[in-house]
Amino acid sequence: MIPVEQLQTIPLFATSSVEDLALLAPLFHRASYKEADLVCKQGDEGDAFFVIETGTLRVRHVDSRGVERMLAYLPPPNFFGESSLILGLPHDVTVDVFSEDASLWVLSKREFDQLLNEYPGLKDRLAIRPEIKRRLAQRVYSWLYPGEVIVVNTRRHWFALARLLLVPSIVTGVLLALLLVAAFLEEMTKGAFGPAVLIGDVLVSVLLLWTVGTIVWAILDWRNDWYIVTNKRVIHIEKVIGFFESRAEAPIEQVTNVQETTLGVAARVLGFSALRVETSGLGLVLDFSYAPRRAQIRQNIFEQIDRVRSRVYFERRERIRAGIRDDLQKRLTPPPASVTAVAAAPAPVAVRQRKQTRLAEKLNAWFGLRIEEGNAITWRKHWFILLVRVAAPSGAFLMWLGAGIVQIIGIIPVSLLAPGDWVGWGALGLLWLFGLLGFGGWWLYNFIDWRNDIYTVTEDRLFDIEKSPFGLREKSIATTLDRVQNVSFTKPNLFANIFNYGDVVIETAGLEGRLVFYSVLDPRNATQEIFRRRNAYREQYQLDQLRQQSADLLDWFEEYHRLAQHLPRATAPSGDGGASPSDSSAPSG
Repeated sequence: MIPVEQLQTIPLFATSSVEDLALLAPLFHRASYKEADLVCKQGDEGDAFFVIETGTLRVRHVDSRGVERMLAYLPPPNFFGESSLILGLPHDVTVDVFSEDASLWVLSKREFDQLLNEYPGLKDRLAIRPEIKRRLAQRVYSWLYPGEVIVVNTRRHWFALARLLLVPSIVTGVLLALLLVAAFLEEMTKGAFGPAVLIGDVLVSVLLLWTVGTIVWAILDWRNDWYIVTNKRVIHIEKVIGFFESRAEAPIEQVTNVQETTLGVAARVLGFSALRVETSGLGLVLDFSYAPRRAQIRQNIFEQIDRVRSRVYFERRERIRAGIRDDLQKRLTPPPASVTAVAAAPAPVAVRQRKQTRLAEKLNAWFGLRIEEGNAITWRKHWFILLVRVAAPSGAFLMWLGAGIVQIIGIIPVSLLAPGDWVGWGALGLLWLFGLLGFGGWWLYNFIDWRNDIYTVTEDRLFDIEKSPFGLREKSIATTLDRVQNVSFTKPNLFANIFNYGDVVIETAGLEGRLVFYSVLDPRNATQEIFRRRNAYREQYQLDQLRQQSADLLDWFEEYHRLAQHLPRATAPSGDGGASPSDSSAPSG
């Protein structure tokens, strides 16, 4: 347990009461390290706060150009990790031990969060830095990935809301003017002009409903649109309540250009601009109109791009080092009986799915809208699309069936033919049966056509397969996950929002350009699943490349070692007094 007196010297805890510090102190655990041990690594998820008790730590950082720099050397009683403790932000630096040994007090974020849940007021008494407080106040979304942190979360500038209210305000002004005219007529005629009184009452009701309705609608529509930048993605969410939802997003490393345009006096004075975020996909552009400059979206996007590049360079450097060290040790001292397997990349965390009602779950399972088989997930178009397709043949079949039953049973007396005309009745019966078969075949054709369209994602590929019944037409598109650039989804109408289905658009680097998964269940989850598998695939691919590079380097070292052993050692020419070998050696030509 760290001494309470030492906690009082740390700015984060300086304003906390003695009682609070008495609760925090037991959560600090002493950890011992040896020389060159890693305390935290650049790019790893932040999960602790550190206070140096003994020893010296070294802080280094790999920048976006792959250059490693030493930033500082930390002796006791330094501390670090406030952003990681409060927000869980990934580490921007690597900290290792630069002395023979070191001892640190470590406060785990998990235990710290548990304490805050038990004593919520404790957080208010911490001296948290202003920039961390601002991030704490930001909205938290359930669809964020583990380790994903929101950097910018903003709506359109309030001027966009004013533009939305412009036309309703004009209409309100016209109605108000008419109301004043009606009131004037009523006053002039002392109520004798009856229509003026009626018109006035109607106008008051219309004016009230229109004003309240348009203001509420405009505010809700404005509040539903978000521009979000995280340490992993750029996201644009567009919603019209109950009728439409669209979310376009791109991995931060796919962003190529960010154009900022300021047009007009209002934009310059009020401080907003139009941002156009271009990506390496073939068609996805994220337009941030009326983006408030105070959010500094462009600056934050490029900061996150630099962080991603820095992390990639660092991980590549560390993995090559670790791979060479491990492989070299194996070659120099190979195990006698078995070979140690190389650890695979960590499995990504599964994406959480949106909760559904029991009826929805049963319908989705019965229609097979989302099928998991092994490592593959297959989607079909939503059952509501099937209902729309079979509505016409179902109605025609039921009407035709009902007409025949009415004629056979005679509930409603309908005489189409004479009672003794068996040939006519037989022909009419055959026509009725053929009609039933025809409408039934129409229904079956639409059902098979719906069922044949499937969209599948595996560990390394995407498939978009569309087949017409009876094999008349078939179109199949396949691509590997490493070619996926951007994924976005749209819920295009009211029914799509009610039944939670939509179109998932996948931008690729191939000539085909894009794949579209039409009307799939829970498109937000499908989008996250594709991104998750794409990231896992790229991670594994990079690991394989780094292992191969390490193996190639070791092969070169071994070849150089063998060559150096077989080269003759050069000697200096001997004189009359005798020969002596030279102190230096060089390869002979």
